[in-house]
Amino acid sequence: MENQGFIEKTDSNGVVSMVNPNYIDAFEGTEIRPEVDLSTIYVPTEEDIARDTLVMNSLNGKKYLAETDWYVSRKVETGVEIPSEVLTKRAQARIDASN
Repeated sequence: MENQGFIEKTDSNGVVSMVNPNYIDAFEGTEIRPEVDLSTIYVPTEEDIARDTLVMNSLNGKKYLAETDWYVSRKVETGVEIPSEVLTKRAQARIDASN
């Protein structure tokens, strides 16, 4: 296999690796990383988490309804009953989807 510009390096355990020259400092542990300004990191508020939870529940509810619509079609077309656990979950999914 061609090395395509990679550098062969052996670590302290004798493991040989082919390293991209752009990342040699990271491989050797000498990479200098800039300080991170923690004030620029986004931390969600309780309100953000609550809103996102509602959105996810709504999307999951709509997904579940779409995935189980065939039960309703089968019931209408053939009269085969919809399992009670599906009916229960669909009822909750309609509530979730409406938020």
